[in-house]
Amino acid sequence: MMQLRSYIALALALVSTASAFAEKPLPPLPPAGALPPLVVSTDAAYDQYVSRLYVMSTVLPNGRICYVAYGRNNVPPGTDGAGPPNYLTFYYSDDKGKTLNIGFFLVPPPAPEAPGGMVDPRIGQTADGDAIVYFSTVHGGRPQRGWYSLYGCVVRNSQKGTRGTFAVGPSCYIGRGTAGVPTVVGSDVLLPSFVSLRKGTAISHDYDGVRLWKLALKEGDIIAPELLSQLPDLPDTNDNSGFCDPFIVSLGQGHYRMLIRAMSGMYWCDSKERGRQGTWGVPYQPEGVPKLKNVINGMMVDHDGDVVVAHNPTRGRMQGALTIFRKDGTRASVVFDPREPPVGTHMANFVVSIDRSSDGKPTGNYIVTYDHGRNMKVAGLAPDGVNFRGAICTAIVPRASVLAGTRDGVVIHDVPTHPQAK
Repeated sequence: MMQLRSYIALALALVSTASAFAEKPLPPLPPAGALPPLVVSTDAAYDQYVSRLYVMSTVLPNGRICYVAYGRNNVPPGTDGAGPPNYLTFYYSDDKGKTLNIGFFLVPPPAPEAPGGMVDPRIGQTADGDAIVYFSTVHGGRPQRGWYSLYGCVVRNSQKGTRGTFAVGPSCYIGRGTAGVPTVVGSDVLLPSFVSLRKGTAISHDYDGVRLWKLALKEGDIIAPELLSQLPDLPDTNDNSGFCDPFIVSLGQGHYRMLIRAMSGMYWCDSKERGRQGTWGVPYQPEGVPKLKNVINGMMVDHDGDVVVAHNPTRGRMQGALTIFRKDGTRASVVFDPREPPVGTHMANFVVSIDRSSDGKPTGNYIVTYDHGRNMKVAGLAPDGVNFRGAICTAIVPRASVLAGTRDGVVIHDVPTHPQAK
């Protein structure tokens, strides 16, 4: 009997040891025709880049702000630098954007993979408050082969991590297209994606236009996407060429709203049945926000349940404004950043979030992040020689100031230089 017990104990120990050393779960392979994902790097060679485009952000439950942007390190200062081979940088800030720190990079895979890069990153959160980074890989400036291949990866230890201590999960294929800005509803992560069409072209494929996904996190931070729905054409199919950059929010009781950037200005589209297929209404353009071409307006629902949109208040991509669409049908607005950006640049790519203190409670402020855009020439030099081309801007805007229509209490941080390794 004692010998039998010893054999059983040994067998259990071997099983336990084998389990401990078992390989972590791997995500399913992407379909044929998809491009490979980026890979994680902390190599200091990437610290020196001068272009930062398409800045996106999220405010974590402890108040830390995490950002993603992309660019290159082999272009002259002040130039575009958007074309591959390029890469993504994950930043974080524990002082509301006054100081940015580098967390890690996502870079094209090494040889023998074909050279490529990425476009238009996004960042959101898991239901438990860690970051999720989304990116699309491409060949060349625009994909000549394959398609925009959308991936996501979970970033654990997001709230407390520093360079070298973030745990970046596997890059998981989600679908064809580019990510919009996600949200968390209860325990569900909702992610919009998009594929723009030619001007005047209607939706004809199951991947065209804007789609809504629900993402489940499996063992090993494997992201399992479930396609919920495909939104309808815009009323004027000429706008479908700008069928992109969607934001998704929940208004409560199963009412979802999608913001869609289009060439004639921002559209909203509503579903009152949790975004199920066939429940999206006709897209419409709300009053209260200027109808500007090719500008990413940010949208969220704040701690009082009101819809908040960050946008340019005038044509020409100048300045920054917030508009609150209150549940009683009234609106309040303020131009929180009245500055005109340096010559050759613009303010664009807005994201707005609820500001939180370290204990997770809303502060009553909004966090708005945006950048000075891009251009194809040396530009954006301020009188003191600082190059604002690619500057990351973070504004702390009190809700009370927006309601009052004043800039009282607004604080703006600009970070025009790339933070170095620490």
